[in-house]
Amino acid sequence: MDFSDIEKVVRLLRESDVLTEVEVKQGNRSLRIRRPVTESFAPPPQAPRSVKSAIVSSQVGRTGKTPRPTSEGISAVVTITSPLVGIFRARKPHPIQLNDVVSASELMGQIEAMRLMNECVATTAGRIQAVLIEDGRPVEYGQPLFEIAPEAIP
Repeated sequence: MDFSDIEKVVRLLRESDVLTEVEVKQGNRSLRIRRPVTESFAPPPQAPRSVKSAIVSSQVGRTGKTPRPTSEGISAVVTITSPLVGIFRARKPHPIQLNDVVSASELMGQIEAMRLMNECVATTAGRIQAVLIEDGRPVEYGQPLFEIAPEAIP
């Protein structure tokens, strides 16, 4: 990998409206370039309909997880959402399935955008309550992909 190749990757990242990270691997070397996520990538805010939904809305950030309140107002499920627009690719060789136990930062799958693979990782440890996406399906920014019931993982 020479300097002109690195310049091309930086230009690709800079000119893209959806990419925030690019990783290039060549042999045993890899180069990962990230840019900070700006508010322009966030969906427009919506007015909450109740106090409970206002609490949930305030807890949603750039982490890609959306807590779902129970009747007591305590989060019982965390929703993993798509960080960008693209095609969802299930984790290989063992795709995530219902009732699987995952740890925080575990690879859930990848989103293919502009022929680049972007990792989609669990933001919390827990048990999979719902798989909301199939391999090879297109996804939108913020689209729910998985629901995880948080629990301590030994």
